[in-house]
Amino acid sequence: MAAVRKLRLGLFICDLPVPAVVEKYGTYLDIYKAWLENSLNATDRATTIEFRLDGYNFYKGQLPSMEEYDGDDPFDGVIVTGSAASAYEDEKWIRLLVDHLSMIIKQAPHIPIIGICFGHQIVARSMGGRCVRNEKGWEIGTTPVQLTEAGKQVFGADLSTLDIQQMHRDHIPTLPPNMELLASSPIAPIQGMISRHPSGGIHILTVQGHPEFSPDIVSKIIDAREASGVLDAETVKEARIKAAKRDDGVGLIGKACWQVLAPADSVVCAQRWSFENEIARYARQSILEAKPSEASSFANTDFLGLFKGPIILLSGGLIILFSLVARVHSTPS
Repeated sequence: MAAVRKLRLGLFICDLPVPAVVEKYGTYLDIYKAWLENSLNATDRATTIEFRLDGYNFYKGQLPSMEEYDGDDPFDGVIVTGSAASAYEDEKWIRLLVDHLSMIIKQAPHIPIIGICFGHQIVARSMGGRCVRNEKGWEIGTTPVQLTEAGKQVFGADLSTLDIQQMHRDHIPTLPPNMELLASSPIAPIQGMISRHPSGGIHILTVQGHPEFSPDIVSKIIDAREASGVLDAETVKEARIKAAKRDDGVGLIGKACWQVLAPADSVVCAQRWSFENEIARYARQSILEAKPSEASSFANTDFLGLFKGPIILLSGGLIILFSLVARVHSTPS
C-alpha cells in the first residue's frame, strides 16, 4: 500500500457567504473543504493524501504568523478565497492581504498558491498587476472559457474550452509580470494564470471563476443580489439559466488544483526547494537575532533572489549525485 501524504493547507478567507448559503452550506471554510474533498475523490490519489484545512479570516484582520511557513507544522499550500469586496479597494485588510501574499510569494516559493476569483485578482496585485471594474458588466453562471496552450497542459491536452461557474463584475485587464495566461472569455480576458518555478513546476495557479460553487450556491447568491438591487432583472434571468448548467469545478479544475498543491513529483520538488528555503530561513533568523530593530524590513528583502542561481545549481548537482550513488548501491554485484 502506498504511503499516505498528510498536508496542511491554509485558507485565506476573504468574506462570509450570503446568509442563505451559510444556512445550507456553512462558511467558506466548509465550502472549500467540501470542494477539495470532492475534487480529491475524483482523482486516483484519494487514498494517498490526507489534508487539514486551517482558515484565517483576513477580512477580519486575522493573519497567519511566520511560524505557519517555517515552523514545526508549516503550510503545504495556500488558497485565497473569493469575496464580495473589490480587490482594488483601499481597505486596510485588503492591503494587508496583498502585502502578506507578496511576502510569501518571494520568501516561501516552496509553498504553492491557489487564487479563486477575488483571490485570483489579489494574486495579480501581489505580482505587480492590477484589478479594475469591468465595463462589459457581470459574468455569472457557468461560462465556457477558451484555453491557451498552457491552459491545455494544465487542465487537459485534448480540451479547447473549460466550463466554470462565475460570479464577478471586477477583472484583471492585463496579465501581470511573470505569469502565463491559461484561459479567456469575451467578457474577461484573464480567466486563469500560472507562475512557474525555475524547474518548470507550477508555483501559483489562479482562476477568475468559482470551481468551489455548486449551481445551488450560485442561485442563492443571485437571489440575494437581486433582492438587494445589485443585479437587474435581465441580468438575473440570464444568470439563472447559466447557473443551472454543468461545470468542470470538481473534475478538471479541482484535479488541476490538487496537482499544484500536491504534485506527483513532490519528492524531487521538495529536494530542489528545501535547501533554498533553509537559506532564506537562516538569513531571516540572523537578522532577527543580530539586529532586532531591522526585523521589520525583512518582508522587502528577497534572500532567494540573491542566492537562487547558485542554490539551484548546487541543489541540482546534489540530487544528481545522490541519484547516482543510490543507483550504484542498488545494482547487483
